[in-house]
Amino acid sequence: MAIDYCEVLWDRAGISKLDILGREIVQERVYDEKKGQYRTVKREVDIREVHENLEFVTECYHGGRNESYFFGASPEDTWRDIDLVGAYSTAMASMGLLEWTKLRLTTTLDDYQHDTVGYAYVKFDFPRSCRFPGLPVRTDNNLIFPRRGETYVTAPEIAVARQQGCQIQIIKGIVIPVNNAVKPIFEVVKTATDGRNAAKDRGDALEDKLYKELINSFYGKFAQGLRKKRVFSTTSGKTEDMEPSRVSQAYIAAHITGLVRAVLSEIMNNIPDTYMILSVTTDGFICNAPVEVTESASDGPVCRIFKRARTALVGNEKILEDKHSVKQVLSWRTRGQATLIPGGAGKLILAKAGLRPPYGMSTEDQNDWIIRNFLERPWNTTYSYDRLRGLRSIYDEGGDLVEIEQTQRMNMDFDFKCRADRSTARVRDIRGVAHLYFKTLPWIDVVDYNTCRDVRDSFTSEKNRCLKSVEDLHVFMDMVDARNNLREGMRHSSEGTLGDALKITLRALVHGQWGMSKGDASYQEWSNIFRDLGYDVTVDMLKKAKSVGPAPDHSIEMIAETARLMWQMKVMFPAFDHNKFYVAIRQKDRDSEVWIDDDYSEEL
Repeated sequence: MAIDYCEVLWDRAGISKLDILGREIVQERVYDEKKGQYRTVKREVDIREVHENLEFVTECYHGGRNESYFFGASPEDTWRDIDLVGAYSTAMASMGLLEWTKLRLTTTLDDYQHDTVGYAYVKFDFPRSCRFPGLPVRTDNNLIFPRRGETYVTAPEIAVARQQGCQIQIIKGIVIPVNNAVKPIFEVVKTATDGRNAAKDRGDALEDKLYKELINSFYGKFAQGLRKKRVFSTTSGKTEDMEPSRVSQAYIAAHITGLVRAVLSEIMNNIPDTYMILSVTTDGFICNAPVEVTESASDGPVCRIFKRARTALVGNEKILEDKHSVKQVLSWRTRGQATLIPGGAGKLILAKAGLRPPYGMSTEDQNDWIIRNFLERPWNTTYSYDRLRGLRSIYDEGGDLVEIEQTQRMNMDFDFKCRADRSTARVRDIRGVAHLYFKTLPWIDVVDYNTCRDVRDSFTSEKNRCLKSVEDLHVFMDMVDARNNLREGMRHSSEGTLGDALKITLRALVHGQWGMSKGDASYQEWSNIFRDLGYDVTVDMLKKAKSVGPAPDHSIEMIAETARLMWQMKVMFPAFDHNKFYVAIRQKDRDSEVWIDDDYSEEL
């Protein structure tokens, strides 16, 4: 319906859909098997300039900015849940008609301004002074915003990053001139917005909701099919890739999302660091800055583009609005916030991060359910909820659309899309329970982030613990630091850190390394010795350690369990060299990022 609405309005305005989307009509001869003859068909295709750069621009299309910058109970203050008004519809309305045939390649930074439609692959490095680096880097499972790296971005994001002192090198880039005298998407959004406002004035709730859905659907249809998404088709009975819509356009979709991310980045970094931002979710953020501060922060160059579009759409330049205001927030991960102390109006901030409280609960009860589970959760908490049967199940097995019970792990630990700042780790009282809280910092690069992601599951499974105390966070971060120090090419097996350390220790023992020696004792005797120490070591394990070869130096991570193993070896072998046992300490200097190698001290 949204596509039909667009096309009708474009036809009425005399604007060619082909010009808007950068397409042309071609004729092709195809063989009609029923008639046994060739026939001529017409087909829409991208023009040459669009087609040649389509894959490159599609890489510049990313989703919204979603991050949590705080874990635990916030300080008591006035916490505002602020929205960027009509984020995607306003971004669409700001776009003029792209002059596709004038598309040009350029690596000149000054060609990428706040109002430019451009796309680039860049290398970047933000200064430490930038609280919220604004260039997205896509990983296997997330979009993160590190201090440095390489990525595909849009022109407004480049311009805002330069405002924040980011050093940028454009490896490849294209810009497209814009005819701002014609704003084809603006007319669609404007007409739908006017229709919605008129429906509200008449008290027509149905038409109000209809126009709202149309407006929200416009952007989604431009982006449909750009990123691979599998959906179940009731026509074929198969799970298939979602096809592009009739108006899918990577250039338009990438610019819209890039512009929204740029606006949020500009605002958040313009808020003084005396105020906290707890989280950002696509088109809004939670912070304790007063209205006059956020209004001042939203007056940068890219925000003014938004304000002009809002003024043309609705007659005023307001781009920020408060949804809720509370006194204290519980924040545990991206899209995961609850209210600990409501504000004066009694409204709650509640984002459940995929958790499903029991059906039928009021908002207040859901909020209470989440807080209670956050405080009481052990490391392996699961919960059950009812959901409707999926289309695939009904198609394959028949039956009715009924509720079935689903069991899911209740993961309420931090997701580490940002780096925990362990220096800020403290405990704060939540309903009589002392619970961990900490602030965050940006990741240095995607390598650091991926290491942390790898460790996260090990922390839960090996330690049987979750993040509830300061000690929990220190243990986790020690594991991350240790993993960063592993020798290049080393990987963990399914037996975990201690299991791998034990295997390496056995290799060193049977090969007479690090001041250890098997001596005249048999494999069976050594098996018994290790079993007495609390390790399930078999004769076959010792034989395999001999056949595999000597142990590599500096290959064991320092965690509590391996420290215990190290001291046990030290007791048996006074000449045991613990510096060969552990990985060399390599701490990233956070200013220069130079790796510094050192040995463990005798005290360790």
